[in-house]
Amino acid sequence: MIRLVLPLTLIGAYAASPYVSLYEMGQAVRHGDTRALASDIDWSSVREGLKEDIADGITGDPMPTTSPAVANSDDLPPFGESFVTSMAGNVVDRTVTPQHLAQTMTALRAAGAAPAQPVVEQARFQGPTTFMVALRSPRSPDSETVRLRLDLVPSEWGMRWEVTRAWIPEAMLAQSETHSS
Repeated sequence: MIRLVLPLTLIGAYAASPYVSLYEMGQAVRHGDTRALASDIDWSSVREGLKEDIADGITGDPMPTTSPAVANSDDLPPFGESFVTSMAGNVVDRTVTPQHLAQTMTALRAAGAAPAQPVVEQARFQGPTTFMVALRSPRSPDSETVRLRLDLVPSEWGMRWEVTRAWIPEAMLAQSETHSS
């Protein structure tokens, strides 16, 4: 019997561990605990991913090169693309930090606009060390879903889940910038 209980307990603990980590991160966000947020999230990785998303949104997908491309009148010249991408990157560097997240949440609460408890739309393991979750505020339209990737990473005491990538709708990033400026 013990031979069966121990493995089942370990499997259960492993399966529950990303949910526990997400709950702890939510508590850190609600309480403005920048120290916990700094350790629970790989901020440089998250910022780089957001910069890539913004650059993709600005530059679009590359066109096939089977024939000479006809320039779209909406396309920016290469210098314009790099300038806009650089400006967007600076905004991401300035606003995607544990301090800014805590300040934004404090400002939203003070304004009486604190976000409601997010709804988990989807949560699943994508591999043994990767967990994906999609969150949405009950007040937000479906298009404002935040997706997070958590990876199991080594820590001082063994292994822990850490947010390594986030996909945040542009409208939410803009809202964050307005509430903290």
